[in-house]
Amino acid sequence: MKIAISKNWKIYSGSISTTSLNLDDIPQAISGRHTIISDKDAIDPYGQFPIIPKNAGNYIVKLGNNGTGAQAEGVSYLINVPANRPEFTLTYQYAVVLEDPNHHEIEHKIYCQS
Repeated sequence: MKIAISKNWKIYSGSISTTSLNLDDIPQAISGRHTIISDKDAIDPYGQFPIIPKNAGNYIVKLGNNGTGAQAEGVSYLINVPANRPEFTLTYQYAVVLEDPNHHEIEHKIYCQS
């Protein structure tokens, strides 16, 4: 399933090197690198855990692929918290699965969250 781009979603694609991470927002998802999955029975082939947590929603966003080539992907979603709400709770779950392609330490994958 493709990521439907709305005003709140942004998707990014770029590259990574030993000295920098370059991501640009792009107008549409790249097939195989930005994927929405809705199969509640799907199991991660590396970690052997359910891709969609049993006590969570109905979809997940999968970034990346099994390929090589210093690719980098990103996704963001803007959440507007109502100004008249003194308290607001947002709960989300995520998993990060990084492969070890036997690179030198300086070439290992980078995960950043903000």
